[in-house]
Parts: sequence; C-alpha cells; structure tokens
Amino acid sequence: MHPPVELPNKNCSYFWRSISKLWNTTIKGIGWSIGNGEYARFWWDCWATKKKPLIDYAIAPIGEDILHGKVVDFVNQESQWKWEIFSPLLPNHILLKIASIQLPRPERGKDQIYWLASSKGNFTVRSAYHYLASSELKTKKELMRRHIVSNGSCDRCGLELESTLYVLRDCPMAQRIWSYFVPQRSQAEFYSKPLKEWISGNLQSKETFRKNLD
Repeated sequence: MHPPVELPNKNCSYFWRSISKLWNTTIKGIGWSIGNGEYARFWWDCWATKKKPLIDYAIAPIGEDILHGKVVDFVNQESQWKWEIFSPLLPNHILLKIASIQLPRPERGKDQIYWLASSKGNFTVRSAYHYLASSELKTKKELMRRHIVSNGSCDRCGLELESTLYVLRDCPMAQRIWSYFVPQRSQAEFYSKPLKEWISGNLQSKETFRKNLD
C-alpha cells in the first residue's frame, strides 16, 4: 500500500491539521526499494533518486497519460526500460541512475519503503527532526522567496510570516498543543531558541514532556 499523498484536514483538531500541513514535505523523506514495481510511482516517488522525485528533474512537460504511472508501467514485455517514453524528459545524469537500478520483477516481491534521513532506513523521531530542520518546507515564507505567493502570513492564524519555526512552534495554534506537554518552568527557554538550536536541544534534552491536565 502506498502512503497517502495527502491527509484529510477538515473538521479535525489543530494538531492533526498541523500534521496534515507538513505531510507533503514529510512524505518526501520516504524512499522506495523496487521489487515488482507495482507500488512506487515513477514520477512522484524517490526510487531512482534520493533527494527529489523524478518529476522535479523533468526537462520537458510530462504527458497526462504517463504522469501517474507506477515504475512497472515503464518496463516493456522484454523486461527492459521503455527508454523511448521517458528519456527525452530527463537529463542524462538521472537516466544513468535509472540504468543502474535493477528492473522490477514479480519474483522480487512488493516494493519496500524506507526512511531517507536514516542511514539504516528506519524511521526515528531523531531522524525526522533532522529531516525537518534541513528540508525546505513549503511554508509561505519559502513560497514568497520563490515569488509563488505575495502574502506570507500564516494560513492558520494570519498573524505573522509563516516560517518553518512558526509552523512548528510559534503559531498560537501550535503553542496551544505545546502548552499541554512543555512544563511551565521550561517554556521560556523552549520558545526562545532559533530553529536548529531548538531542534538540537529537544533531541539532547533528558527532560520528559508530559501532558499537563491540571
């Protein structure tokens, strides 16, 4: 089964909507090891490359008829890549990466997913923190930098520029969630650090954040 491309966020809690907002970035941390090729998407999943899916390397428009195909759809009856279909759409260094990967075969079983941010491919909270810290999250600040949007205000509260740290910690909606877990004595320090120092501190902290229902 393929991980969901997006998460529903209507009539959900603030916390779930926050997760939904970051899901498109988080799912990019998933890599695919090809088995039968029936699950990994050729253009949209990281199976031939690790940093970005093939669609981000495309040098020409991709036709709707092949845009959503699985990896196995790009293999012919002679068990060879259908180079004629996708080679005009990708640069040579990416084509070389595809050529180095074993072709999908039924006897190899299902495609397997792994976590790109971990050297062993296993998902951990630590690796997820590092992945979020190093990723260019598609926040409004980043979209403004790319001249994609003109208004950089946070979608949830509309109060300030929507940066990565604002989405994760400083938005009032996010703070309502953190207030349940971060002890009062730790909040001043918790909310004062810049992004990478904040993430690093959370990873190194031995203090257990417990839900405060009092």
